[in-house]
Amino acid sequence: MHILYVACNSNVNLYREDGSFIYRCENVGLALLELGLTIEFCHLKDLSSTKKVSVMIFHRPKFSLRLISLIYFFKLRGVRIWADFDDLIFDPDYTAFSPAILNRLKPYDNIYSLYKSHKKALFLVDKVFFSTQALVEHFNKIFPDKECIWLPNAVHINWLSQPKDMSSSYLASSDPVITYLPGSRSHDRDFEVFLAPLQDFLADFKYVKLQITGPLAIKVTMPATQLIHKDRVNFADYHNEVKQAWVNLAPLEDTPFTRCKSALKVIEGAYWGKPTICSKLPDAERLNDRGAIIVSDTVDVYAYLKKFLDEGFYHHYCQQLREKILEVADIRVIASTVVKLIDGSA
Repeated sequence: MHILYVACNSNVNLYREDGSFIYRCENVGLALLELGLTIEFCHLKDLSSTKKVSVMIFHRPKFSLRLISLIYFFKLRGVRIWADFDDLIFDPDYTAFSPAILNRLKPYDNIYSLYKSHKKALFLVDKVFFSTQALVEHFNKIFPDKECIWLPNAVHINWLSQPKDMSSSYLASSDPVITYLPGSRSHDRDFEVFLAPLQDFLADFKYVKLQITGPLAIKVTMPATQLIHKDRVNFADYHNEVKQAWVNLAPLEDTPFTRCKSALKVIEGAYWGKPTICSKLPDAERLNDRGAIIVSDTVDVYAYLKKFLDEGFYHHYCQQLREKILEVADIRVIASTVVKLIDGSA
């Protein structure tokens, strides 16, 4: 059984560095490889209609004549055509809630056309995987007769062989570091949700530091000695940034777009034994007591940060977080679900 994951993003040379592709395609694909399937990754621009394959999974496909013709030829040979989405980017009626629009990064018409293209592409596929149940529910309203499956995000398979790093655990004698890890330029408004209580906390506890890894245009008011701002890192080094946390932050502006997002930051932090203070998010609710500290207002942000300064409380909360998160976010378990779908037993 040969599975082909096809990237559809704009840059043919950088698709293997895209965080979404890494988690939605590479992670699942490598786990399927362990289960005995043969796996291949490619970009749509490099895909030949003569490729021998059993199942094709298009990552965020966009409508085009090339996509239509390729799918037509593959379907003639009995190839199953599936797609995978991890954001609300297939409903043009929700264009106004795109982070690219809200953060003024791209023109409205460009994003509207992109979302419309994603929606048209979904008419061409047989089945769709979604990263959250909220996306499944939204999709079902648009395509009530098309099959879709919730395939949640999980700890990356390359992390599973790495031991716990006890040296990164918070100790009373060390300097606690709050981490924020934006993966793209579209999170300025998200960060603003926690900004006021975060600045108040750092002003009251001057030995605590804030480390931002990734692009962020928001100015944070605090002494330079408390702020560390680093460039985005490659995924191969990303786990080292997560491990440096005392407490991780995952703020989100409340919009229809963000309500459909995966609580991946919670999963990443919990695997390394780190709690994540996050905005109220449907996908995070299933991770209560597994690393997700869901706050409903800014007062709670300050209160939880202060609570975690108590070493006893901190260690009690963080105990067995890795084991707890793997109970619901083990990629090998998720890959076994994909195998059942391929075999027709699920």
